[in-house]
Amino acid sequence: MAVTIKEVAQEAGVSIKTVSLVINDEPKVTEKTKGRVKAAINRLGYRPNALARSLSTGRSKMIAILTPRFNDTYSFGEFVQAAGSVARARGYRIILCHTYQEGETELVSIQDLADRRVEGFIIAGTRMRPEEIQRLAESYPLVTMAENRRDSVSDIQIRGGPQ
Repeated sequence: MAVTIKEVAQEAGVSIKTVSLVINDEPKVTEKTKGRVKAAINRLGYRPNALARSLSTGRSKMIAILTPRFNDTYSFGEFVQAAGSVARARGYRIILCHTYQEGETELVSIQDLADRRVEGFIIAGTRMRPEEIQRLAESYPLVTMAENRRDSVSDIQIRGGPQ
């Protein structure tokens, strides 16, 4: 079972709020208290709950890549690796989602990921209708990639997100 912030507070002899301030590197806590809290975190192996943090901050630092196939003619593995490197350099992580070449699965996946506070979408080979793409682009940064099979060139479109 995961260690809770409450257990860290008890171990360090401080309040939950103090532990939170230390985790968020707030300057309001003395160095001595920071040391006790950090020692308790290390002893107990505490890791902040990313889901709880995303609920309180409204930020998940996650970008979703959705694809109907992992074995397309363009080098999807290289693309994901490059996207992951760029995301990581900016403090983000990538989530991969396989949509099985089914439009309904794609829409359900997008809603599921949005519920988990994903901050942007990269969608390869989308089956979404233009109005669905526009609606998504009004709420999230969005990149769509549509492959043209005749000449193996991808049409990549980047759309803004909320203004």
